[in-house]
Amino acid sequence: MSITRYAGSTLKSAALWAALAFAVLFLVLAAFVLLATALFIYLDNHLGAADAAALTALALLFIAALIFITGSIILRSRRRHTPDIFGEASGTIAMLTSLANILIRRDPKRAILFSLLAGAITEYFTRVE
Repeated sequence: MSITRYAGSTLKSAALWAALAFAVLFLVLAAFVLLATALFIYLDNHLGAADAAALTALALLFIAALIFITGSIILRSRRRHTPDIFGEASGTIAMLTSLANILIRRDPKRAILFSLLAGAITEYFTRVE
């Protein structure tokens, strides 16, 4: 599978996951609004409108703070475990350039043949039909 096809399928998959996440988020928010309304109606019957609104707002603020703290902990732990892509790529590029330098110094004719062959292979695999 070529890299362009892989990138295309990855983007399609990411778009589908984003659409699914959006739909689920919308339904969860609707359910949360209904639960908050039910809490307000219940408290209004027992305490009064002003106290019910205040307690409902405090409950929602507590839940929002809990979600924020949990999310920040999760994101901090994920950031620690992500590999450094540029560090690995720069190491690979440095190795390939030193290998090319050695090859060019030893046998320039063979280096030209390898570069022509690499160009032909690259053209063959990136050709769009």
